[in-house]
Amino acid sequence: MLCVPGVLVPEALGLGNWVKAQEWAALPDGQATYLGNPVPWGNLPTILAIEFLAIAFAEQQRTMEKDPEKKKYPGGAFDPLGFSKDPAKFEELKLTAGNAGRLAMLAFVGFCVQQSAYPGTGPLENLATHLADPWHNNIGDIVIPRNIYGP
Repeated sequence: MLCVPGVLVPEALGLGNWVKAQEWAALPDGQATYLGNPVPWGNLPTILAIEFLAIAFAEQQRTMEKDPEKKKYPGGAFDPLGFSKDPAKFEELKLTAGNAGRLAMLAFVGFCVQQSAYPGTGPLENLATHLADPWHNNIGDIVIPRNIYGP
């Protein structure tokens, strides 16, 4: 669910869009940056190794739980604020989190669709273009390109 703000916030702050964020990895001597600040472990294999170890640790902690129901949902060390203590509230939070996750996945699919139609531009840039001229910059340009019928 953090992917959607991770796409939108840097572009809103003027730090570039999500499409061009990984270009440093393609350059042989490129320096990794995050929001304009250099990353100290600046090569892609190191970043992937750190991510792999962090996820492996979290999954190992989760699989140590014996109760199958607790394995599926947060609790214990993964619930430092104690949200899972009240069963009724916990059921409501599970439903809310599931719906928010579905909405975030749908938003990311929208980002991918717009990216396939307009390579190199971010979602906020495309939204601004659409709002500037909604009759000519819309989903119809993707489905039926205007130039197929001539000038």
